[in-house]
Amino acid sequence: MFAFSADGSSVETVAGQSPDGVPGPVQRAFAECGGFQCGYCTPGMIMLTTALLREHPEPDDAQVREWISSNICRCTGYQMIIDSVHRAAALLKEESA
Repeated sequence: MFAFSADGSSVETVAGQSPDGVPGPVQRAFAECGGFQCGYCTPGMIMLTTALLREHPEPDDAQVREWISSNICRCTGYQMIIDSVHRAAALLKEESA
């Protein structure tokens, strides 16, 4: 999309996941579970995970696969990414308790 199309909208980036320099729960989950290797797809996966968990706080594997399917990863084989999403859901649940 063109930048001007976002005029007046709120735009989130992966940098906004750690505004104080401390990794947020989704970033921590990806680090803990090895949900990245080369790092090329990682920002997109983190943002997709953030959006998914806002709509579905406890997604099943099918939901996770559907949400991340728009971002291609050539390194991990996806299982570590799926594990990272579930770990992020658990971390967010712990933080909200």
